[in-house]
Amino acid sequence: MKSFLKYICIIALSLGAAFMLYNFVSYSGLNINDEKVDYSIDIKGISNVVDFDIYDDNQFLIAKNNCILLKKEDGAIKTLYTCEEGRITAMALVNRTIFMVENNKLISFKIDSNEKKEVINNIPIIGKNDECRLLPYKDKVLLSISSVTNSGIMDDGQVSFGNEVYDRTPIDVYSMGSKFDKDETGVFCPKGKSNNKDEVIKGVIPANACILSIDQNNNVKIYASGIKKVEGWCITDDNKLYAAVGGMEEKGLRPVANDTDYIYEINEGEWLGWPDFSGGDPVTSPRFRVNDEKVSFVLDKHISENPKAPLYQCDKLNSISCMASAPKTICKDSGIIFYDKKDNQLKFFKQGIIPSKLIDAGRNCEIISIKQKDNVIYMLDGKKGVIYKIFEKQAVNNKDKNILLYFTIGLFMIGLIYIIFSLGKKQER
Repeated sequence: MKSFLKYICIIALSLGAAFMLYNFVSYSGLNINDEKVDYSIDIKGISNVVDFDIYDDNQFLIAKNNCILLKKEDGAIKTLYTCEEGRITAMALVNRTIFMVENNKLISFKIDSNEKKEVINNIPIIGKNDECRLLPYKDKVLLSISSVTNSGIMDDGQVSFGNEVYDRTPIDVYSMGSKFDKDETGVFCPKGKSNNKDEVIKGVIPANACILSIDQNNNVKIYASGIKKVEGWCITDDNKLYAAVGGMEEKGLRPVANDTDYIYEINEGEWLGWPDFSGGDPVTSPRFRVNDEKVSFVLDKHISENPKAPLYQCDKLNSISCMASAPKTICKDSGIIFYDKKDNQLKFFKQGIIPSKLIDAGRNCEIISIKQKDNVIYMLDGKKGVIYKIFEKQAVNNKDKNILLYFTIGLFMIGLIYIIFSLGKKQER
């Protein structure tokens, strides 16, 4: 009976050891409900990672905050670019040219010739990782630049990269003459400065709350405007641009209540309404009231009094973080996938349908970038420093093979400990 109990204890300890080993070695944590979908880890152990892109089959570009690496198919790592001063906050690959936001500049770097060019200087940002995003679009690259303020009014004077930072408008707009902070600060102004009613605020490039388009000759033009912040975006197979747009918050000198995140299809030349509209609704709407006080417009003669409505209104704010086109082999339909960082879930969205959960990533994940290529989803976990590969399951389940391997290792370890312990007991006798 005692021998039987010993064997039971050994098996239990082996299972426990195998489970801990499996978690440690594989960084497990993804919970996929669909039995036809599996995942593996293509890269692990990368720290200070900012973004990634797929360079070629089984090769990745990895942007860290101070360099860009190429991970080759054989596992070798090559440094392609080093940031000499400051830090990298965004990256995208267009053909064989890397575009990156370095400090407050847009830089292009040709892989074949190592040629570096400064495409845009003095982007009006502070330097956070999520202020700018880059996205390949046909033979161009799109650059999104978020607003510096919550709703167009500067709360505190800020100097970043040697320049005074406040919201710039990319297009000409008219001021309502509204003033905040003891009647000192107006819309699209530095702190302590204002503008008069019907005064034209001239548009400039680069600017805030907009998307810029850059072609192969580094020509820059406005793609869309009035967009507070692109949280995530993607190009679908039919060349449509979808973006998750963050709403305004109940904070600052011009707070807006009850706003959320939205998903839009964005077309060239569109104005989505920020800072006087959100989700297609004017901020004067009762839904945005703060302490039952109406929020007023800060702009006059709007480009449109009816900016387009979103495809989807999220039930939370600051929730959607990244997005990709949905692979039909995994999602069984065309649409988009996005990561909900508050629910820690990867979700599938198709117009007219409530988003559904694909994967539960768990509380220990921090997914900061998603790519889709050849019906495979790649997810970058910035917290763990790993890239997950999610795919349609084949006949062999590698994870089942792995758990058997770790069970065997655990059983061997426990058996070895038991033998050593038994020999020690005999010597004592």
